[in-house]
Amino acid sequence: MNKQPREDGQQNQQHSSSTALKFADADLHIFDNAVTAMFLCDVNGVVVYVNRRAELLLDSSRHELVARSCGELFSPVTKPLAQSRLQQSVVTEGPVSWEAEIVRKDGTRVPVEVYAGVIPGTIGQPTTIQVVLWDISQKKNVERQRADFLEMLAHDIRSPLSVVIGYTDLLLSTAKSRASHEETDMLLSLRSGAFSLSTLVMNYLDLAKIEARPVVLAKGPVSLREVLRRVGKQYEREAQRLHVVLDCSLPDELPAVLGDAMVLERIVTNLLHNALKFTPANGNVTIRAFVRQQNEIVITVTDTGPGMTAEEIAVVFEKYRTAQRDRKREGSGLGLFIVKTLVEAHGGRVEVQSTLGAGTCMSVVLPAVTHRESEKIENA
Repeated sequence: MNKQPREDGQQNQQHSSSTALKFADADLHIFDNAVTAMFLCDVNGVVVYVNRRAELLLDSSRHELVARSCGELFSPVTKPLAQSRLQQSVVTEGPVSWEAEIVRKDGTRVPVEVYAGVIPGTIGQPTTIQVVLWDISQKKNVERQRADFLEMLAHDIRSPLSVVIGYTDLLLSTAKSRASHEETDMLLSLRSGAFSLSTLVMNYLDLAKIEARPVVLAKGPVSLREVLRRVGKQYEREAQRLHVVLDCSLPDELPAVLGDAMVLERIVTNLLHNALKFTPANGNVTIRAFVRQQNEIVITVTDTGPGMTAEEIAVVFEKYRTAQRDRKREGSGLGLFIVKTLVEAHGGRVEVQSTLGAGTCMSVVLPAVTHRESEKIENA
């Protein structure tokens, strides 16, 4: 069974050298005996050479692979990204990498990590792109198992935390009626710890889901006013403990957005948690929502914290990033990364305006639901 690909490979090596490549036999021998799957393509993305490992990974002979567009080797979902990155590799110094899925002859899909880089051509010879494929099926299986485990763990942790927060609120009401300031402060600290732990657990759960599989949304018309009012109410106690004025003034009429209500609540929760964390005592955190041109709804969370430099703004949405000046503050560095990912899954975007020493405004821009879209959803 392996004999035929070798014979086809010999023919295609000759074909490749006559049409696009003129590598020495020794170079092709190195490629062919590499322990990783790789293929070569021209600047137009046409496959000109495939090594043995790639034949095995793709379950196809060289005769079947050479002269095909390399985009055809990837699944329809990951094909556009693959074509874009291959073009990028031609103009970028050094290799580019990304994750994708390749499609085998029998239709099965294999998750792969892809590296692409240019092999410069000598004078009179064309530039060639070398593409290396690493099978990451095992890694993806582990990520899915981790996501499932964290989901189960998060559910088990959230239930008792909700009970703790509920009883703490009840005790706070009693303590206030007795005007016991010391008791009130202790209960507020207890509630804050439980609330922070709940947010942390949810962030790690969100991260595991995002890394294991594409974000799936249960979309429908969502009242942003209700989402913002609910999240603002949840954080009233925390703002009181921090001696921060929390202002959540919303218009009576606000168009619905097409989205996942629970996910939108997670977005606002992370933004508000982040704003309160960086706002000093006697500061202000403001939540607003309004309609902007072109049927866009904007949610803003503004604080009077330390603000950010241009360098910090450039990386603020990266995973595990925290402000250099505020390392003493607790945080996983996941909140804003999750916000950006979930907002983009809704077809929206996040905008940042910040002045060093004066505060930060985080804006989430979402498309509003048209009347026609709303009717379609209601009749579905």
